[in-house]
Parts: sequence; C-alpha cells; structure tokens
Amino acid sequence: MKVALILSILILLNPFLGIHFNEDNEEKKYTREWWNIDAFFNAGKNYSVTASFEYEKETPAANLFFTIFDHDENKFYDLGAYDERIDKLIVEGNKISYEKCWIKIDGTIYEAYFERDGIQLYLKMKAISPLKKIVGDVSKNIPFGFGYYNYTFTSKCIVNGWIKIDGSRKNLTGIGYYEHVYGNWSYNMPLKFFSKDSIKDYISLYKWWRKGMKIDFKNITIWSNNPFGYDWSWGFFENGYTIFFGNIPFWIKNIPLGVVYMYDGKNYLEYKIIRYEYGEGEYYNGSFFPRELKIYATGNGTLILHFEMTLKPHIYHDKLSSKYWKNLLLYECPGRIYGWMNGSKNIKLDGKGEIEIERQNSIFDYEMMELMLKYPYPIGFEFYLLSYLLKISIFLQLYLFPFSFNFSFSHIG
Repeated sequence: MKVALILSILILLNPFLGIHFNEDNEEKKYTREWWNIDAFFNAGKNYSVTASFEYEKETPAANLFFTIFDHDENKFYDLGAYDERIDKLIVEGNKISYEKCWIKIDGTIYEAYFERDGIQLYLKMKAISPLKKIVGDVSKNIPFGFGYYNYTFTSKCIVNGWIKIDGSRKNLTGIGYYEHVYGNWSYNMPLKFFSKDSIKDYISLYKWWRKGMKIDFKNITIWSNNPFGYDWSWGFFENGYTIFFGNIPFWIKNIPLGVVYMYDGKNYLEYKIIRYEYGEGEYYNGSFFPRELKIYATGNGTLILHFEMTLKPHIYHDKLSSKYWKNLLLYECPGRIYGWMNGSKNIKLDGKGEIEIERQNSIFDYEMMELMLKYPYPIGFEFYLLSYLLKISIFLQLYLFPFSFNFSFSHIG
C-alpha cells in the first residue's frame, strides 16, 4: 500500500505533458550521456575546473561544459559551448572529443585536454579510489520520471598536468574526480520511456529509503523544488578522505532523497540523508539557490556536514521546449565543506569541493509554503508563504496559549 502511494505521488503531482513508449536506436546509444571531470589544482595560483562532454537527443545537441575558477582572484572563465550540433561531439571507443577538446579513459587513467579562447589545459588523472555505482546494490538504475539513468564515479584521483592561461604556461598538481552518466530520460516529458524496469527500480529504492527513516510532520514544508533538480557536491578533506554527495529535492521537503559516499582510503562508506537545511542563498530567474547547505546522514555511523559556496558562481541557463516547464538552471561554485563523522570514533572533517545546485522551473517559478505546529508550550502554529512569481512574502503566527498573534506581508524582489 505504501509503495503504491509513493508511486502515485510521483506520477500525479507532476503535470507531465507527454507519454512516449519508444526508445532510439541511433548511433549514439542513449538519450543523454556525459563524461565529467572536476579537479582542484595549484599552478602558482589556486584553481579548480569542472568540465563535461555531453550529448542529448531531445533537441538534439552537443554540450561542452567547461569552467575554470580562479580562487585567488575570485573570478571564473566560462569556456563552454552549448546547444551545438550533436555531431560535433565524437565518441570513438574510449575517447570523446569536441573540436580541439577531448577526454580519454584508459583503465584507471583519465586524460583530458581543453583548448578554448586562448586557454589550454591538460590533465592526467590517476584514480586512487575504485569506480562506484550509485545505489548499485539497491536497484538496476536510478529512475527519472519513467526513464532512467546510470551513475558511476570515482572520487579520488591524483592530478598532474599543465595550464596555459594569460599567456603563461605552468605545471600543475592537484586532486580530481571523474564520473560517467548515461540513460534514457527526458526533462521535457518525464513519462517518456515507460518500462516495467523503472517501476521495479522505484520499488527497490523505496524499500531501501524507508528502512530506518523517520519522518517528522510536526513542521511541514511544501515547495516547488522537484525531483528534476538536484543538490550535488564532490570534495576532499585534510585527512585524505573524499566525498560524493547527491540529494534530490521533493515537493514535500520532509521527505529527504539523498545519499553520501565517503571514501576513507580503503572503502566507500555509504550514508543516507535523513534531513537537510538550506541557509542563505540567491534568487535567480525563478529559482532559489542556497549558497549554504547542511545535511544530516546515517549509515556507517552519523555524518553532519556543512557546504558553503565561497566564490562567485557560474550559472548555466537552458530554456526548455515545454508549455509547463520553463527552464533548467545550473548554479555551480567551489566552496568549503566541513563537519564531523561519528562511527567507531569521532572524525573531524574540513576541506574543499565543487558544489552544484540544479533546478527545473515551471511557469509558476519558486513557491514555498511552510506550516510549523507548536506544542506543548506554546500551543499554536506559524505559517509562512513565499511566492517568487507574485513577489510576495506572508507570515502568520497564532498562539492559543499563551495567546499571541502576529501577521506580516511584504513584497520581495
């Protein structure tokens, strides 16, 4: 009964606009696929890079996501190319290329070269941690609407190479991350690619998620954040540990859908997110992007982590061809990650990482409604409503014992 209820919610709360039951059989095997690297390195100055080679067959299009962050001067170089012809991305065995840029996978070695707008970057990454498939021991794939994707990563690589920037070439060393994601899913029509396997994956993930999960509805938050966006981070700590973090927002904030993999030098330790909180952030083009995030997770003990963006962000904007879904926004920024883990012993964590927030907006933009019940003392409730579309904020507080009443209304933006 519970499984049926969850599946009904996932279907009915979405104003999906199209259902298709066929899959493509073209040369590029999947509807969407990308190969991604992230790295923090020193080349006389402190830099980080996030880059992905991607094709998608909905438009169809090829995308090169390529951003270099200069940490010392708090600026970034947007070197990407978006919505290009799909045939500009070439997949030849273990080498993927876009114009002069390429990435090559050879076992545990990942090599990448980029040449854009007078900047050149070469990275050779040696994997220290093994490849890890997200929830690979729980389900075959990760469902997305009625589609699916497969997500594999390695969170610790030793990085060497060189960078030529501002006319000067310098060698670099650092630490890096690699991921490969592929599957058949649609941002415009999430019911596309309906299959029994997706239903099975939903059921398997629900059973895994529900085990040990306690949901408190004393305070309930309903918002427009939806499962077609995500909160994501990769990072590394002073003690040598590395982290993968992924969280999928849900319309009811009280239902957390996230996982953390901590690599301790020997194994990946898995944690399930039981609660998360957003701090200060920025409203941009119909979405709220938290620049501060705190998570609470359990698994191999307890894990509490703070994520704080510390530099100027790079924002990617993709307009969607849908009557209901308006756009897809990616807000990415390096930052600090810190906290502690408590297992057989307490371990303090302090490090850095790449932090990304992706949101898929509807025509109603960002909306949030929060109801907080207060008892046993005081007895009453607090109600908060925020609408980015209407540019209003409403707060109502009513306590019956001791009696208290407050109301405020304001315009935002």
